[in-house]
Amino acid sequence: MYLDSRSYMIFQEIVDNSSATGKGLEEKFHLTRKQLSYSFDKINDYLKENGHPEIKRLKTGYFMVPGPVAEHYSTKEAEVTKSSYTYSDEERAYWIELRLLCHEDELSTYHFTEELQISKNTLLSDLKKVQERVNKFSLELAYNRKEGYRLYGSEYHKRELLTHALRKLLNMPGGEENLNRVYGIREGEIKELRGNIEEIEKKLQLQFTDERLKELLYIFLFYTDTD
Repeated sequence: MYLDSRSYMIFQEIVDNSSATGKGLEEKFHLTRKQLSYSFDKINDYLKENGHPEIKRLKTGYFMVPGPVAEHYSTKEAEVTKSSYTYSDEERAYWIELRLLCHEDELSTYHFTEELQISKNTLLSDLKKVQERVNKFSLELAYNRKEGYRLYGSEYHKRELLTHALRKLLNMPGGEENLNRVYGIREGEIKELRGNIEEIEKKLQLQFTDERLKELLYIFLFYTDTD
């Protein structure tokens, strides 16, 4: 499950605006009551999946946002964009895995600390988690001064990990936008590939869900780039 753009905008409005009401959200985002309820349920499913308490909808029309959710997801200022979203330890590990799988140049400690805006000690802690996780995919994380951090193992297992990491990253608020920004993915590429997949759907008389279609788009994009 990923948080689609509409649900993300509603989620951010609820978290950032303590005076937000259901009626106000319907008017602001031009939604029906049913559409808002669908997105609200999806937001709470996302929170539960990531170990956070649910947002409560009160009879007064307002929302009660749990402290941990407000602290973790609030952007504080209206100017802050999705790309400034602060990752949890678990989410940073997925970004590190993807970087290890898709890098071309040397990946040093400095590279990761600068990109993720974390300390060296935090990175070392994250890399321990990454090592444990990649071992489950029969891969090994290693470091040497000449090549930096690298993953070793079969291409099959690397692709398994790539698929897993992409699915998790797309579940994050603004995950799609961050992938596009960091890896320079253009809208034209996405549209072209989406058209190709839709042609396949017609020929095979299939219909992918929006969630599955988004996953396939990015899996194909990254598989192509890593060939």
